[in-house]
Amino acid sequence: MRILTQAITYWVRLSVWAVGFTLVGHAAMAREVTLAVASNFVPALAVLAPTIEAETGVKLRVVNGATGKLYAQITQDAPFDLFLAADALHVEKYLTIKPDTPNATYAIGQLARLSRPDAPELALARIAIADPAVAPYGVLAMEALSEAGVEAAELDLVFGPNVSAVAGFLATGNVDIAFVAASQISGIQGFDAEILSEKTIAQDMLLINDTPDARAVYDALQSARVRNALPQLGYLVPSLDKDVAE
Repeated sequence: MRILTQAITYWVRLSVWAVGFTLVGHAAMAREVTLAVASNFVPALAVLAPTIEAETGVKLRVVNGATGKLYAQITQDAPFDLFLAADALHVEKYLTIKPDTPNATYAIGQLARLSRPDAPELALARIAIADPAVAPYGVLAMEALSEAGVEAAELDLVFGPNVSAVAGFLATGNVDIAFVAASQISGIQGFDAEILSEKTIAQDMLLINDTPDARAVYDALQSARVRNALPQLGYLVPSLDKDVAE
């Protein structure tokens, strides 16, 4: 197995753009909330942010990365107001420390497989997945590979630092197949795409700093307007029964 840690330029540009979307045209918006956001949801949030900012009057400052790395920063008191994870596990871990923290499922993610048109079968292909040590979509990809009847130890696997970087490996020709979030595939052309509808993951969020502004953003992320937009952004809509916000 190979571990590639370098960032692919295209996806670095995407991340910088996604973080920067809140930095332009908001000079008059002094109120700000900082969100730690799993990489898979950054493109979706870039689409949703203008509506959320307009409705709340709060500027969104986004810090993105792999869920596990963001969680590690949170446990070291990083100054985040909300945490949008790529799974429920990291939120549940946090709740063992601070059980009264408001939390909700904000989206249901789906795993997708992107392949070069001439890609060989899995056993012979070079395959990119997110590093399962820090990225929930990497864990989901490993499950999919196991269920396909192939042994991970026998595969030519390339690990990306997060799921956004994984698609970059495919786009630059470094791999034959990439397992990514379904939310990523609409912006990638020239590859065969398959949403693995049976491989879904609940993506939960935490309201870490329960200020009025952070609460407004937390509520906006569960609004009917945002929920109705999720299918067009590559996500399934979660039920509301997990929301424990007051």
